[in-house]
Amino acid sequence: MMSKIKKSIIVSIILTPIVILVVSLMGLHERMQQTQERAIHLTNSIALLHEIAGDLQTKDNDLARAWTRTFEQANERHSKVLEDYNNHFLARLNAQTKLNVDAMAILDRELEDVEDHFDRSVADIYKNFADVYEELGGVEDYFDRSLADVETRVTAVYEELGDVTDVFAGRFNELPSVLIPELAQELIPSVVQIEVFLGINKYTGEDIGWLGSGVFVAEDLILTAGHVLDIDEGLDYYHEYLDMEYLWKVGVIIQVTFSCGYDAEPIDYYMEDPEITDLGILKMAPGMPWPKPIPFGTAIVGETVIVIGSPYGFFPSVSSGIVSALDVEDSENFWGASNLFQTDAPTNPGNSGGPVINMDGEVVSILVGGIQYADGIGLCIPADICKLVIEKYRAMRALEALE
Repeated sequence: MMSKIKKSIIVSIILTPIVILVVSLMGLHERMQQTQERAIHLTNSIALLHEIAGDLQTKDNDLARAWTRTFEQANERHSKVLEDYNNHFLARLNAQTKLNVDAMAILDRELEDVEDHFDRSVADIYKNFADVYEELGGVEDYFDRSLADVETRVTAVYEELGDVTDVFAGRFNELPSVLIPELAQELIPSVVQIEVFLGINKYTGEDIGWLGSGVFVAEDLILTAGHVLDIDEGLDYYHEYLDMEYLWKVGVIIQVTFSCGYDAEPIDYYMEDPEITDLGILKMAPGMPWPKPIPFGTAIVGETVIVIGSPYGFFPSVSSGIVSALDVEDSENFWGASNLFQTDAPTNPGNSGGPVINMDGEVVSILVGGIQYADGIGLCIPADICKLVIEKYRAMRALEALE
């Protein structure tokens, strides 16, 4: 039994490679057949490509011949069209030339007609001018007669206006000779700010004093309001607050400030009796180049005036208004309240003592105050009283010098 099995195994071992080899040979043969078929197919494809290439070459040759024929035909047609166009253009040109010649002939005939008409029109115009000149002869005579009549009437009018012209000239001379800006610029240097310094507040250390305004009315005299120089009243009012030791050491200082910024102190001051009027005077050192004094003048109600001064320390300030009234009585509010001068020019604290000036550049009054809570009521001392106070001051100082 074992020997049969061994034989079977040996036979299997021997036959198996043979079988595998046979199978492989069969597969290889089949692949060779497939390869041979593909080679045949490829040969057929190459032959077909050669045939197609031949056809393409034939078609290319046909196309080249067709293109050549087409180009030759197009060239022939272009030459024919160009020849036809030239012939047509020459024909039209000849026709147009003939038409232009005909038209020019027509225009020449029309121009001759226009020239004939123009000549006839010019002749008519000359004739009309002659007629007009003839007619103007009478008009010229009439114009000469009318002009003579007008000259006569104008002469009569001038004679009638003689009196009116004289009156107008007189009134014109009463008008302001300058404008407010020019007048203000000229007179501001003659107006000063006055500062009265009493001392210092012993509680706060602040300065105690007040401001006013003034104006040079003589070579070395400044006119101001009397209450601006009322030092006794100020000492009484501020006594409780003044540092008396400082006051005894320094004293009361009156400082005059000019519009150019220069400061100076007076050598003398005078306050008129407040029961008489509210005016005061500062005497400056003689021989110094002080500003030009402003002369006194008069005013009428309704006249334009300006006020120059230092309201609230804004110096120099200019305001304008009119003369509202003369000879005003106001005994309840101001010292020396008779014969006051009233203006509506805006005024404020610090303007006191400043001049009220007319348009002729003359001091017509000195501002001394206004009505509390009122608007446009400024009260002033008129120039006549100012001149009396100045004369009184000079007389008093002259008498004192004799003692």
